[in-house]
Amino acid sequence: METSPDAKRIPLYQQAYQTLKERIISGAYPDGTYLPSERELCEEFSLNRITLRKSLELLAEQGMIKKQAGKGTLVLPCCEEALNYDSAEAKYIAFALCTDDQSRDRFSEPFQSGLFYYLERECSGLGYHLLYKTVTPSDHIQSMLQGIHISYIIFSSQVRPELLDEAYTLGIPALIVNNHDDRFTSVQIDNFSGARMITQYLIDSGHKKIAVLTGPDTYTTSMQRLSGWKAALKSGGLSPKQMLVIKGDWDFSSGYDAGKQIAQLPAVSRPDAVFAFNDDMAMGIMKALLESNISVPSDISLVGFDDVPACVQVSPALTTVHVDLHAIATAIIQQLFYTFRQKGKVPPLSITVPVSIIIRDSSYRR
Repeated sequence: METSPDAKRIPLYQQAYQTLKERIISGAYPDGTYLPSERELCEEFSLNRITLRKSLELLAEQGMIKKQAGKGTLVLPCCEEALNYDSAEAKYIAFALCTDDQSRDRFSEPFQSGLFYYLERECSGLGYHLLYKTVTPSDHIQSMLQGIHISYIIFSSQVRPELLDEAYTLGIPALIVNNHDDRFTSVQIDNFSGARMITQYLIDSGHKKIAVLTGPDTYTTSMQRLSGWKAALKSGGLSPKQMLVIKGDWDFSSGYDAGKQIAQLPAVSRPDAVFAFNDDMAMGIMKALLESNISVPSDISLVGFDDVPACVQVSPALTTVHVDLHAIATAIIQQLFYTFRQKGKVPPLSITVPVSIIIRDSSYRR
């Protein structure tokens, strides 16, 4: 299946979902008939079955198909809501992700793509489209949304202040994820508590030299996690100033580079534990340490943050802070539609979503 350059920025499961939906509405797949088999659809859209089933789940949630055991996927008569869903009056919500590097695709980060998936499911069930927008340093809101009627903008992660100024001036309803501005409602992970808990766990496990790999120091998320790490060290009688701090960039490669840097230290100078501020960087560290014949966790315990699916796919499985993306998406959508019902007359709120620790094989009690 060929896609346009713009379509390549849309998640594959959503591309398949939109195509199948158009075929059902147009009558290419008449009601009362069955969709092609999952194997045939996987081949057509170049998807694996897990990704394809995300597309089918969205169609089922809109009452367009129904899985019948032993028979296949039945096409149901389209309800009026489904037929009108893609009309000129369709309602759109933008998921805006800022980047300071035009060559970098931050949507590939597991946290962002996972959050988009859960938000898209919530939105589609309520009759809204969720659109993904990468916002580069040269973009402005008016040009970014030209030709599209946007009901709401969800800004995820770091946001340029001038973009928030523009949204506020234009009166565009917006919500911020993992950041804060007094003019807008924000939904944040409890980054401070998560970092403090995972660091306290390492201290309680007997670790004395706990290094950190941070995100960029301008990111609220990174600053909050750094504060949580420092608070746990101080309460445990350890000095943050004596610990190794390495700056990362959220991605696997910066974790790998940090791991090589740690591996090159004399054995007596190495940390006995490393806390990476997200799982991608933690897995980069793990690869570099193992390549350098440094055992995880026997030589160095390693922990991350987010609990992305790959945490249980690496060896050893990664100890991390669990972030409930479904809960975050639910909180966002509940607040968003409450704002709609109140016609925007809602004071800004700050919502914090709690986290928990998941202990796996990458950490070790000394």
